[in-house]
Amino acid sequence: MDPQQLKAIAAQLRKPEGTEAAEVVERMNKNNRNISLKTIELLELDSGDRILEIGPANGAYVAEILNGNEVKYTGIDYSADMVREAEILNEKFVSNERAQFVCGSSEDLPFEDGYFDKVFSVNTFYFWENPSQHLHEIRRVLKIGGQFNLGFGSRDFMEMLPFTKFGFNLYFPEEVKEYLVDASFRVDEIKALEPEIIEIVGQSIKKEFYIAICKKEY
Repeated sequence: MDPQQLKAIAAQLRKPEGTEAAEVVERMNKNNRNISLKTIELLELDSGDRILEIGPANGAYVAEILNGNEVKYTGIDYSADMVREAEILNEKFVSNERAQFVCGSSEDLPFEDGYFDKVFSVNTFYFWENPSQHLHEIRRVLKIGGQFNLGFGSRDFMEMLPFTKFGFNLYFPEEVKEYLVDASFRVDEIKALEPEIIEIVGQSIKKEFYIAICKKEY
């Protein structure tokens, strides 16, 4: 695959839009299913929780959150195309006001201080040009005692994916933890998921994902 094709893939992963978005997001949802569902599970949702997801794309996992849980969900995504797709896919939850989707960035969240009980995001950290700004905004909209779960791939693994050379900022788990601590989160655990062996461009590599489990103490 030539560099222009890889750049195009990277751009779609950052902000899915246009005619190619549906195929990219379908593949992304399939590849990210395990880490997404585990990140949600580790939120330990309680009845009445207000949940914020940063970067839900087409909202493929919203049903996993709302079925069986008496919570309210908000998703904010950088892509207006994905917001529209998420509203269509989750129409029943939108119509009964259990879910809403907003176009915007976690660098400047359009919500009041301390509004959410739980916040989570999966595979977005690589695209934040100023991670500290995003994390401070997330902390701002989180209630005292609230939880933030951040799912991400290890730098060792992500560097093996050919498209990550274009616009991805990659980190080791300890570097992600430093950003979280600097943003005044209490980091309870950086949980390593069970590695998977996958085939990429003719070679077997170990897929390594982590979930940072954090709290806002004050």
